[in-house]
Amino acid sequence: YPSVYSHAISWALSPRTRLPPFRFRLLGNRIDEAVIRCQGKRSIGLQVGPDLSFLLGECLLARVDESLGCDSDQAFRWFDDYELGFSTLEEAEAMEALLSRELSKFRLQLSDEKSRIIELPFATEPEWKPRLRDFPLKATIESVSSLFDAAFSLRTSFPDDEIVKYAISPLFNATKFHKVANVVVDLACQALLAEPGSVPRIVALLIHYSLNSIPVDKATVASAVELLIKRHYERDVGSDIAWVLLLCKVLRIPLPTTTGKQLSCMRDDVVALLAMDLDNCGLLRGWSTELWQAELKPGASWGPHWLCLYEAVRRSWLPDRRQVILSDAHFGAL
Repeated sequence: YPSVYSHAISWALSPRTRLPPFRFRLLGNRIDEAVIRCQGKRSIGLQVGPDLSFLLGECLLARVDESLGCDSDQAFRWFDDYELGFSTLEEAEAMEALLSRELSKFRLQLSDEKSRIIELPFATEPEWKPRLRDFPLKATIESVSSLFDAAFSLRTSFPDDEIVKYAISPLFNATKFHKVANVVVDLACQALLAEPGSVPRIVALLIHYSLNSIPVDKATVASAVELLIKRHYERDVGSDIAWVLLLCKVLRIPLPTTTGKQLSCMRDDVVALLAMDLDNCGLLRGWSTELWQAELKPGASWGPHWLCLYEAVRRSWLPDRRQVILSDAHFGAL
């Protein structure tokens, strides 16, 4: 969605908008104008999340589908992923070129990293999956360690696959693995740092153990969380940090001054709200709201950080001395 050119939606819905004289009362033009207003008068990007964005994206790519002229039994699209089948390599290469041209008409392009031609037959699932699915996992230290060893080993051969996330699924049986929980926690914290895509799953696992009254070594978790935040905050990547802050809130794990200062430098709304929550609970030292107080200026409630500012003021984590949020006709009412 961030790469969609809003005018391309107009071209897809009302193709005549490309032809002079321009007919600005056409449906495509009106929707184009509304999308631009929703994006702060920018013509690049659709908002991520609303079902309307899904509908508009489908309207756009449906035009591309139509132009390819493929039979339904040889072509498939899932959101923005295409899969097409052909009898010869030449046919596949010709279609790849055609798809690229048709996408370019709407200011879109194929991903060089993800686009490839594969010769059939090929396996329907990656070769690592059966090895982990059929792993003879037992509730012993040796067996659990071997599971993680296998997952970590396979990651070197398949670095783009979420192997650890798949491997830990059987460990959610808290009743079965409660006696080796300390080993599970230690290895899960290693995985937390090794495979970023597995962070939500590992956080869920550790919270699951805690909710089932299984002791979780908070010192081990805290060390992993501190290191993960140190790695990610410099790149201002907030997703994994948000998950581990949630983990600290649920498990009541305090974080040190160094971590609080690092989080204070990030401009991620969700990270900031979680940090304020931890600070309010006495679990985060070194946290400062100085950066966010500076954002409380006229018009801020309609800027990119409206979520953080509104929620922080609503919960009294930020003082709205200039009535920036409270005096707003819409947010103030909420």
